[in-house]
Amino acid sequence: MNVKYYILNGVSTAGKDTFVSMCKGYDDHRIYAVQFSSVGWIKEVAKDLGWDGKKDEKGRNLLSGLKHLLTTYDDIPFKKTVENVRFWIEPEDKHLVDVLDDYEYTLVFIDVREPEEIDKYKKEFNAKTILIRNPGAEAKITNESDMNVLNYNYDYVIWNDSTLDTLKKFTATFIREEIGEIYEI
Repeated sequence: MNVKYYILNGVSTAGKDTFVSMCKGYDDHRIYAVQFSSVGWIKEVAKDLGWDGKKDEKGRNLLSGLKHLLTTYDDIPFKKTVENVRFWIEPEDKHLVDVLDDYEYTLVFIDVREPEEIDKYKKEFNAKTILIRNPGAEAKITNESDMNVLNYNYDYVIWNDSTLDTLKKFTATFIREEIGEIYEI
């Protein structure tokens, strides 16, 4: 099994989840895709503190602020995310990931917004970086984490500015460049 790691970025509603879903669509070609988030653990903490789960402006500001505080305190979000990825992708108990043995490639996508955080994950996982661009979504930037999304030199820029068919073509190009084979969606 070949595991490839990617740091995935893009502002809210840019199409990150849709892109990963399209990568999952290559199952017939022995490609498995899984997605993690650097704020996944933060969301659970926020819910315990009373967050209603809404990802509106107020909720996004809460998540961004909590992540910033916990990062400053002891880099907790980074440590928790790395622990989670390693648990599911590189576990000590190999029986947990028997399903991954059925695939030739496992593509691991980790959602991270802040440029300084991207560098840490890139180094930890020897990962490449991907930015999903959607000009319509970029107009709605309202929180600190989203504000610097475009201030990084990414390995790939995937455009999601028109139709799903266009995004599928960009996804196919990405897969072809990373896996080295030509697949059709």
